[in-house]
Amino acid sequence: MDVQVLTTGYWPQYPQYDSIKLPSQVQEHVSHFEKYYDNKYQGRRITWQFSLCNCTLKANFPKKKIDLSVNLFQALVLLSFNESEALTLPQVMTLTGIRDRPELERLLQSLSLGKQGTRVLLKSDYSSTQTDDKPRKVVTDSDIFRYNKDFTNKLNRIKISAIQAKETVHKEQSKVHEQASRDRQYLIDAAIVRIMKARKTIAHRDLIGEVMNQVKHVSRPTGTEIKRRLEGLMEREYLARDESDTSIYNYLA
Repeated sequence: MDVQVLTTGYWPQYPQYDSIKLPSQVQEHVSHFEKYYDNKYQGRRITWQFSLCNCTLKANFPKKKIDLSVNLFQALVLLSFNESEALTLPQVMTLTGIRDRPELERLLQSLSLGKQGTRVLLKSDYSSTQTDDKPRKVVTDSDIFRYNKDFTNKLNRIKISAIQAKETVHKEQSKVHEQASRDRQYLIDAAIVRIMKARKTIAHRDLIGEVMNQVKHVSRPTGTEIKRRLEGLMEREYLARDESDTSIYNYLA
């Protein structure tokens, strides 16, 4: 297990999934890391962003062993089939702890109705009036999903892409971009005020260089972007241009 620690405030907010049931092998590593982190950083709290997790599952199909690159929730669904070869949506929900039904429907669809060469599960409709025997795209509580014993692929490792809700993708992307933009602005503002408070007086070129140096580990702002933030801070009277030399800024206590 490889863990990346992201500082709260530099990243957008992500939905929490407190009810999911991690496999015992994964939970063991999670608990071990939490203990290590608590001992190293007193007073800090770690929150797991499971929606950002990716996994590699070693799948032993009768015809071939294949590594499946999936997200954590897809992995939880697939691991459920170690308990039973055939499951319904409510049963998968119980085994995984994924309570978001639309999300679980998309997970099952991605594993059974995706592009050819990725259908590691088979979907059987409880009742169907179709004549071509193709499974419906929608998922009901009575539909049965089975482990695909005949699955094979010429590749030894395949990636199974998740399905996103079409009606929310654009909205979520816009929200993320807006939040990220605001976070960048707060970060630049804080760096400018911190520098000005310490230096009291500084030339424009030196200030731009110091701001870029302070925020380069999380952001790479342009000179134009920093200039806009400077103008905003001057409007709020955090600093002002020197009357005798407009290329110099003075900190306003």
